[in-house]
Amino acid sequence: MDLPGIEALSSGAKFFRADLHIHSFGASYDVRDDAATPETIIATAKSEGLAIVSITDHNEISNVARAVEIGRASGILVVPGVELSTPEGHLLCYAPTPDSLERFYNRLQIADRRTPECRCQTGALQCLELIGNEGGFGVLAHVELPGAFEANLPRFTPAKLDILCHSALAAIEVTRQDCPVRYDALDADPDRLRVVTERNRRLRLGSSQYLARIINSDAHTIAAVGRNANRDQRITRYKMESPTFEGLRLALQTPDTRVRIEEGLPNIVPSVKGVVFQGGFLDGQAINFSPNLTCIIGGAAVESQPHSRAFVFLEDRLLMT
Repeated sequence: MDLPGIEALSSGAKFFRADLHIHSFGASYDVRDDAATPETIIATAKSEGLAIVSITDHNEISNVARAVEIGRASGILVVPGVELSTPEGHLLCYAPTPDSLERFYNRLQIADRRTPECRCQTGALQCLELIGNEGGFGVLAHVELPGAFEANLPRFTPAKLDILCHSALAAIEVTRQDCPVRYDALDADPDRLRVVTERNRRLRLGSSQYLARIINSDAHTIAAVGRNANRDQRITRYKMESPTFEGLRLALQTPDTRVRIEEGLPNIVPSVKGVVFQGGFLDGQAINFSPNLTCIIGGAAVESQPHSRAFVFLEDRLLMT
């Protein structure tokens, strides 16, 4: 039996692949690959199976607006962003629109733009406050690396706690799935566990709500776009109805069900593609299931209709592109 138009039916939310940390030529001082232009980055993202990207240059936003326009024409969501070299460590900041990112950026103190000494003199806490005022959010970049947040602030001072408990901080970026820095219930460090409790208290979150953990490419060349530190096609995917800034924000707020680091995921998974009913009160009805559905339990509705039949369509789905 064929699937009559089932492909056109909505299947609800699904996971979209995203690389939210990419550097471009002409904006990031340390990018030497002249092919890493916004145009080529978007084209590469599409070939890598990415639905969402962000060009986050070092203390610079000059390529962002053009990337957003190119992405819109190519069917790729480009999230306006920037990577700030704050005194406490690198902070990725994302805004809903290029205009809101520019307003945020213009309130920062940036020294020695587009040079190796380029830095953001505005502190991480103030950056989070400013990006939050623009409807955006922040992510602590590659937290476990030398010169990053954990190395720069090894002690759990009130200042460090204020950053980790800020409402505009949405996630921590790690370079590998088994990174010991977690800030969740599985973290082995007692100080970080205390931060989890304090963050939930300050922000009035549920006991199981944690900072999302994500992996990006931190690409400085075209070949690295959509790849992790080992240059594997394994970064992060986010569950939402369609690629939008608000969908991304919601996913980061509920990472236990909406954020998946791709390391450790299988290449192929079985899924229930859809069902078509024949006979009974459901005659002619078709359902296109989310690709996340892998089994169906029950069948009372069909069994109660002796002349009804349900045709369930299964497939092996390639998870990794």
